Parts: sequence; C-alpha cells; structure tokens
Amino acid sequence: MSVVIQHKNIRVVTFQKCGHTSIINMFQTPADQAINRGASPNVYVSKDEEAPVFYKGTDTDDWPDAEITIAFFRNPLQRAYSAYQHFIIRTLSNELVSVPSLGRKQFTELGFTAGMTFLEFCEHLKTVDLDYDPHLRPQVTSFVAAKSGFGIINRLENIHRSWPELVEDFNMSCTKAVVYFNSANYDPWPEDSLEGHIIRSLYDEDYHTWDMAL
Repeated sequence: MSVVIQHKNIRVVTFQKCGHTSIINMFQTPADQAINRGASPNVYVSKDEEAPVFYKGTDTDDWPDAEITIAFFRNPLQRAYSAYQHFIIRTLSNELVSVPSLGRKQFTELGFTAGMTFLEFCEHLKTVDLDYDPHLRPQVTSFVAAKSGFGIINRLENIHRSWPELVEDFNMSCTKAVVYFNSANYDPWPEDSLEGHIIRSLYDEDYHTWDMAL
C-alpha cells in the first residue's frame, strides 16, 4: 500500500518514510499558491467533471488510467533508519506517547520492542513479513501495484532539483516549490555497516531501482 494522488494524466506514487506528506502537498498545491499542509482550498478530490479533479488514496482500481506515473525512491537503509527512529526511539520508547498510532500498533504486532538497537531492528526485519506495514514494505512493490502508463523514478535525495524540472517538463499545474514536512535531524547511518548489509539483502530491488534513478 502506498499513498497515491492523480491529477489528469499524471499520477504520483508516494511511500511512507519517503517524504510522502511533502510530495502530496506539493502536487496538490497550484502554482500560484503557497504550500500549506493539508489540501489547498481550491483543490479537492472530486468526480465532478467541472471541478479540478484529484484522485487520492491507496486503491487506484477505479481511477482513470494515467499516462505518466512519478515516484521518488529513498535510499533503503536511510528509510529503514528513519522508521527505526520514528517508531522505536520516538514512539515505542517514549512514555509520554499515550495514544498509539496505527503504525505503532503494527510495529508492536510485528514484535518490535522499545529499546532495541538499530542492529536488533534490522535483524528482526529478517523475521517479519515486510508487506505487513507500509513503512517497511519495499518501494518497488508499492510502485508496481500503483503504476499506470510510463514510469519515472527519481531519488528522493535529489527532489530539490528534480521536482521543479518535472513540473516544467510535463507542464504540471502545481507549484515548483519543495517542502520538507516531518523531516528529522539525525546523521545518516553508514552504508558500509552490518546494518547496511542486512538492509541491502532485504531490499535488493529497491536498491537496484534507487541506484539507477537520478
């Protein structure tokens, strides 16, 4: 499952822990408006042909076909480390968090525990169904399920450059501005580490796709 949004013939597939909130807001913000978190008052999901039609959700079966599907793949190790930071360090280990989110509940159901190290987190990933939670599901799996038409994949790490270029190249009506909602401040995890080798073996297709992307 991924979060997908489509306007006219352009579809954008986003993945959890891959800037999906920012990308959704960027795509649904008209060129002449500032980006505000949440839907622009002038852009809404509707099947009224006279309205600026946007489709947004996780199930695209009833949507019209798109000519182009865009996605931004994140380095798989850094995505896994982001999930670890969010759910193990800032959520499961935080006694002040009194209302469990769906993601927190699913991580608990998968057997992740508060206080585990990142190495323990990666080792545990080898024992679970990665498709059970969207924060862990391979990006390739979600992209293939939602893709329609010609696929264009860029690196999330280069979105500051590639997003404005895509908007211009495909005459998209949205803003060229780039925002970073939910960004966290921590150093990236070293690729040449035991954790890095585990993640590369688990997310080989994601790595291959990310390596080939611009």
